[in-house]
Amino acid sequence: MAKCQAEDFPDDENNQTEVTCSSSDKGFQIGSFTKTVTKKRNEIVKRNDIKDAQISKRQTEESSDTEESLPDLIHGKGFSLSESLENVSENQITPKFPEGLEKMPCNESKEGTLCSKIDLVKKTAMTQSASFSGFMDKDNNERNNDNVIVEYLPDLSSLPGSSSVDASRTAFLRGASIDYESDSSGVIQFGQISADSIELDETLPLVCKITVHRGRVARDLIDFFSQENIPSHSSTVFEINMLKEDGTPEAAEDNGGVMRDSLTEFWDTFYLQYTEGNTYKVPVLRHDMTDVQWKSVASVIRMGFYQEKVFPIKLAPSFMQQAIFGACTESDLIDSFLKYVSAMDRSVIESALKDFETVDKDEIYDALEQYDVKKAINAENIERIVREVAHKELVQKPMFIADCFYKVLNATILVQEDMSVLYSTLEPTPKKVLNSIKFPEQMSSEEKTLSQYLKKLVREMDDPQNLQLFLRFCTGSDIMTKSDIQIRFTSSNVSSNVRCPSSHTCGCVLEIPRSYSQDPYVLFKSDFLSLLRNRYWQMDFV
Repeated sequence: MAKCQAEDFPDDENNQTEVTCSSSDKGFQIGSFTKTVTKKRNEIVKRNDIKDAQISKRQTEESSDTEESLPDLIHGKGFSLSESLENVSENQITPKFPEGLEKMPCNESKEGTLCSKIDLVKKTAMTQSASFSGFMDKDNNERNNDNVIVEYLPDLSSLPGSSSVDASRTAFLRGASIDYESDSSGVIQFGQISADSIELDETLPLVCKITVHRGRVARDLIDFFSQENIPSHSSTVFEINMLKEDGTPEAAEDNGGVMRDSLTEFWDTFYLQYTEGNTYKVPVLRHDMTDVQWKSVASVIRMGFYQEKVFPIKLAPSFMQQAIFGACTESDLIDSFLKYVSAMDRSVIESALKDFETVDKDEIYDALEQYDVKKAINAENIERIVREVAHKELVQKPMFIADCFYKVLNATILVQEDMSVLYSTLEPTPKKVLNSIKFPEQMSSEEKTLSQYLKKLVREMDDPQNLQLFLRFCTGSDIMTKSDIQIRFTSSNVSSNVRCPSSHTCGCVLEIPRSYSQDPYVLFKSDFLSLLRNRYWQMDFV
């Protein structure tokens, strides 16, 4: 087995391609030579024009022509290019076609017929670069007059009139490596290469593992995506290898749950250390965050949304619109700003927007003074001033960060998303969580009691933080990325003082010990909320 490659050089007036080949194997002697083949531009253009014309009429012509045409080719004879190694011309290779092919009758008045196909095959063989190397017997190789015969086996599906001409494109040695075989007769056989097969690696999923440490996931992910040559294709699949604080791996296999848990920890840390705001937040500039690091954060957004539909819904929608689409919707500015400011300022601004005269003027001045408002505020300009302040705080100040995000996110499927719908879908509510909980179809009396306990617990989670913790414990994510949470009731053989609910985040399964059915609801609620608020969770079983 041997390989050869064609090397392209800058185009000159003849558009020449130099092809260098060599081969070696045990028991054989290396034979190498270089041939330069001239490719004529006008013939290539003419061939493409003929091919396009034939394709348009292949539906009516192919059935009759295929059965009567190219009998020798169908039986595998192919073409032969025979030349003496000693007498090879430096600028030309003369093709030899199967006997009778050049004499076969042609009907020039009928497009898509055998004549057009034969002409196309001849031009293809003469104009495409031939790259090959062969194994030659030691004794035969010592004689300079030995010939090397190359049989070119064309792909009939690439000819005009073929039903698969669009599906099977052909690459004629365009810098690609070719594997072929040669026997002792000195005859080398090679066929054509599918263009799709050359780019096959781009369509296959590429699994990339990321190692992070519990407690510093944010810095680990930013450092990872700050590296060069990190794969960014949409088919790339990332897997998380989570390590404990002491560096030992957690007992978990990433089938989605570890990824969601890592992303949740990432965004928890990011909101605390890299943003400002209340319900909605906006990234702030830091001296240790350059454009490379901010692009890394955008890469985390892309990875999370591609794989697990995780999206940072606590970042202000107006900022994310600017970061994804390059512009924000003015109608959303005030709503985003009201959730960005503190609860006390929000109440004052909302009252001023509804009825300016009923608001204490000192309170509204104090609320807006912290945002450097320089104009006198009155009932006529309050809405315009609030909108201007919102644009400054949510878009203008973090514009550098938004531009870094835009360079990564604008080329993703996020540009097809409606931000308002996306935020509404992922926002957890007690009703959404209750609808996602799935109990077994057949339940005992104990299990029915526990099901009522769990439903009551979720209904009482008015605090968004408790609801988010419950979701993270069950699914790994604190937003509504999964539609179902399966409930499984387990038996406990240990004492009641160590019993504890457990979960499998990859499959979104919550396990509840049946022994809780013997206790009042308040004890079940106390144990569950204590577990959630402890927030010290580790993957300690697969």
